[in-house]
Amino acid sequence: MHYSTQAETEDYRPRLIVWQLTPAQETVTRRNGSSREVLTPNERHLILEGIARTAKPIVVLTGDHLPQRPDVFELVQYGIALGLKMIVEGKPADFTAATMRQYSAFGPKIFRVIIDDAVKPGTGTRFDQGEEYEELEATVKMLRSCGFELHLSVSIDHPDIRKLAVEHDYAFRRSASGFYCHLSIAGGGTRDQPGRDGEDEIDGYIDAVANLKLYSPTNMYYLSPQCVKYGYRHIGEEPVAVVERDEEGNVHEWRHWCLGGKTFAFITGEGIVKICAQLPADDGDLRKCGYDFKKIWETSDSFRLLREGVHTCSQTRELSKAAMEHQSRRIDR
Repeated sequence: MHYSTQAETEDYRPRLIVWQLTPAQETVTRRNGSSREVLTPNERHLILEGIARTAKPIVVLTGDHLPQRPDVFELVQYGIALGLKMIVEGKPADFTAATMRQYSAFGPKIFRVIIDDAVKPGTGTRFDQGEEYEELEATVKMLRSCGFELHLSVSIDHPDIRKLAVEHDYAFRRSASGFYCHLSIAGGGTRDQPGRDGEDEIDGYIDAVANLKLYSPTNMYYLSPQCVKYGYRHIGEEPVAVVERDEEGNVHEWRHWCLGGKTFAFITGEGIVKICAQLPADDGDLRKCGYDFKKIWETSDSFRLLREGVHTCSQTRELSKAAMEHQSRRIDR
């Protein structure tokens, strides 16, 4: 067996960074019980400068009520001035006509609408016609009337392909230009542990998402979890899961590889750089290194480890766990 498409092995510049913003001056309690203030607007600007010195990636800002916040508008304005492509995510209620007028100078692709709670299967109708759905429909109409492209996003905290199919169906029927997935699945457990998902189940789910590509219109030019890339491998004697046939009739099975540390990174509200949102490992503290994103990107032990090969999501989890244990032993010495 072999992968027909290989992840890049030399050009490890960040191409996509997801940045989880939280309200200014809010105190964040971390997993170990410690707490610290989230980044100030000035600190965020310094981080953007560090990112721009590293590469010119897409920076996706996600969090609560971002489109309505003046500090977020200023952050977007500054990032674009630095040559970065900035994207702002928000729920339907976060978008107003005034907000759209303000952001119109940044182009038609500046927004993504989070549809997590708004799109559900209905009884007697394709979608549940609740208040959140109606609010979403009004936002979609307003975006289009103001000249914006429609880009939708969802957060995946559990491997539920039926839920994702319903959300994808909505994106299909509204002719969305993009449908983006944030993976935030808590793995590392087994099927016998409530609230935890086995690693094989997570990998299988991510691979299954690729099947939706076969049912996407040509104008939906992006559909994928943002932190992985898809290819396929030839099938020998293995059972076929999600398959595709090429022009010669050969059967292939979709496979994914993790882009964490290669072209993707995640930044928390308090300035911690990570492989992705769901992994606990901290790969660098931007405050402690003078907001130098480039230094973390180039020297992180975890990132270097991931660049040594092609890994699935579950394999990345295992590597991250091993790196954390190694670091802990080194500190104990």
